[in-house]
Amino acid sequence: MALSGSVRGSVVDEHYSAWVDWSASQDIGGNTSTITATLYFSCDWDIDIGERTHTIWIDGEAFDISDTPTSGTGTWNLGSVSKTIGHNSDGTKAFSISFSYDMGAWIRGDYYESITGSDSWTLDTIARASNPSLSASSVIMGNSITVYTNRQSTSFTHTIKYEWGNSGQVEIGTGIADSFKWTVPLNFANSIPNSTSGTCTFYVSTWSNGSVIGTKAVSFTVTVPTNIGPSLSSIACSDPNGYASTYGAYVQNKSKVKVTVTASGSYSSTIKSYKITANGMDYTYNGLTTDVITTSGSNTIKVVVTDSRGRTATKTTTINVLAYSSPVISELSVYRCTSNGTANDEGAYMRVTFKASITALNNKNGKKFVLQYRKQNLASYTTHTTYTGAYTWNSSVIIAADINSAYDIQLVVTDNFGTTAMVIQVSTAFTLMDFRNTGRGVALGKVSEQDAFECKLKAIFSGIVEGIYPVGSIYMTTVNKNPSAYFGGTWVAWGSGRVPVGVNISDTNFNTVEKTGGSAAIQAHTHSIPSLSGSTNSAGSHSHSLLARIQQVADNWGCVQADGSYSNSSTGESYGDTQSGGLHSHTVTTKASTSGSTGSGNSGNLQPYITCYMWKRTA
Repeated sequence: MALSGSVRGSVVDEHYSAWVDWSASQDIGGNTSTITATLYFSCDWDIDIGERTHTIWIDGEAFDISDTPTSGTGTWNLGSVSKTIGHNSDGTKAFSISFSYDMGAWIRGDYYESITGSDSWTLDTIARASNPSLSASSVIMGNSITVYTNRQSTSFTHTIKYEWGNSGQVEIGTGIADSFKWTVPLNFANSIPNSTSGTCTFYVSTWSNGSVIGTKAVSFTVTVPTNIGPSLSSIACSDPNGYASTYGAYVQNKSKVKVTVTASGSYSSTIKSYKITANGMDYTYNGLTTDVITTSGSNTIKVVVTDSRGRTATKTTTINVLAYSSPVISELSVYRCTSNGTANDEGAYMRVTFKASITALNNKNGKKFVLQYRKQNLASYTTHTTYTGAYTWNSSVIIAADINSAYDIQLVVTDNFGTTAMVIQVSTAFTLMDFRNTGRGVALGKVSEQDAFECKLKAIFSGIVEGIYPVGSIYMTTVNKNPSAYFGGTWVAWGSGRVPVGVNISDTNFNTVEKTGGSAAIQAHTHSIPSLSGSTNSAGSHSHSLLARIQQVADNWGCVQADGSYSNSSTGESYGDTQSGGLHSHTVTTKASTSGSTGSGNSGNLQPYITCYMWKRTA
């Protein structure tokens, strides 16, 4: 690129020369350059030329220069011409200059009509469209960003447009000089419902003298503010079984909860997922109904919604759950007695003692206690008392009882959700022995009621139990009751938390009875790698074949200048063994001994198991 230059021409071995020197000045606002070209003539041989008209072409346009007669030798400035040329829209411009000096002279018998020259150049580029820059590479919606035009001329102004999503180019400023501050609208978020950011582009057009001389683009990232997220307006809870409205709260182990969430996205986002934590479980859909609530008291329901941008909103609510359990009979006992309640196994009465309760549920639960009895040979019960006065019934009653009959006594407790019943028996009155009138039954300690042998006396069968469970025996059961109640003798709990293993006298771990050992965890330990070395077993004896040069010594062929045998062969070959047996060895050695630990030793080491009670008879 250039703003000046020269183009030359000559004849007669440069004794006669002409040239044009040029220079340029530039108008940035006008996007033009003015070229001034000056024509010169020079000679060192005498010449006599009359008045002439010469031509300079600048960027294709011809300009004439007229001069006065020239004679002798020297250098002459023949005149200057100028032309203003426009640059391309991007500020570039290439141009040419050529000239013709009208010589028209005879020199030493030769006629020279003219001296010419031509050349081309690229002018310095005139900065045109401004190159905009931004105050930040990223901006949050609702905040401002500044565009700096970086204009090349104070005469330039600018128009600024933005493009966001499918908006097309939208004008936001005109007549802008050096900078423009603009606030990114919040409603930009509507265009990116599934993302938290997007790209916005400014288009900065540069104006000069009423015309656009160029447009440049610059982009930046636009981010949705963190406070723009889903809205979780409400959590509605209801009891589909209706218990909450009946009792003023949800009921433990009876109520379920239907959870309905009202939520929405913002700025065109949508709700993509729900996470509802209730009753100790997570659910992933709106309008869910939980399993029955198992925990009483204040229960928290937590909802997390996620929108299409991945933003979340959280809300909690609580429900009150009344503690509830089925009707409970904590005591029911009976014994024969006299009319005043004194215990007597021959009495014609029975005394029944009982205690039962019902969960009140804000005193809105139903309550009914019924005490019934029947002879065991009858199908139906007789109701003695029905009680509905309170949620707890604790009493003792005396009921007439035929001495010759056994009785079932039943307590039935009912609330709004169900019934609990318990039945106990009382035997006939005591008699040492009684024979049934059918002749097919006999009873000890009671009246005979069946065609069978009945016994209500404690029985001691000498030798039978000892034969089944002698001292040292182990008894296994799922009932936590000392076996002495069944078999007599003395029993102690045995083997708690351990698995029985048969005695093995050949294994020191198990060679004696009641020997204990083992661990529920793998214990820490180490592993060692020993050093290893060795050598070859063979002595390594071997042989080599030798090819030797044969030479004649006296009358002998094949004198070999080496140890070993030789041969007098026309081929020149000789063979022999090495003198040494080749004994050698090789040693192989590993890396030095290393060791390592398995860790802390807390890894589980339990086999599959099932628990029970174990007892040992000691006496």
